[in-house]
Amino acid sequence: LDQVTQAALAHYRRTGELRRLPPDERLRVARAMARLGGASVSLGRASESDASLEFAGRLAAELLEEEPGRADAQVVVAQVELARAGGGGVTGLEHARRAVAAADAALALAPGDATARALGARARVAEAQLTDDGAAVSRLLDSAAIQWTPAELAEPGTATEVRAALLQDAAGRVLVLLPAATLL
Repeated sequence: LDQVTQAALAHYRRTGELRRLPPDERLRVARAMARLGGASVSLGRASESDASLEFAGRLAAELLEEEPGRADAQVVVAQVELARAGGGGVTGLEHARRAVAAADAALALAPGDATARALGARARVAEAQLTDDGAAVSRLLDSAAIQWTPAELAEPGTATEVRAALLQDAAGRVLVLLPAATLL
């Protein structure tokens, strides 16, 4: 896997042809490199994944600079950040939060994007697992936009739509994961 990644990176660096490709082709390359990096992380080869994840993230960021409304590029950013979250620790938590933000940005641009929704759900689970409170999360039940009304604003018409995830812990209890800003 590492040899394939290194060969692809060397090819694009050597030829410089990537800059001349249309945006959709660059996105295709970014997706492929994100998948390679994610596969390396899942095989326990996090150090080997760095180059491909960095490359994919940079390509996606360049596409977003050119066309800020590209949900598909936001999805690649979410994939890269979620793969980087696999390293765990404080850095992993930061990457999980970035993955959540990128997936939410993609959903804001393309509300029906099933890949963005799934990535957002997986990123929320990773975020919960990387915090002390979510250490016992065992599986995701659902992730969706919900209407939520803080107790102090329990008047009709005061609900706010927020992204939330329903999680189940190892004891079978159902937990609702809301963004911290929602609770402030």
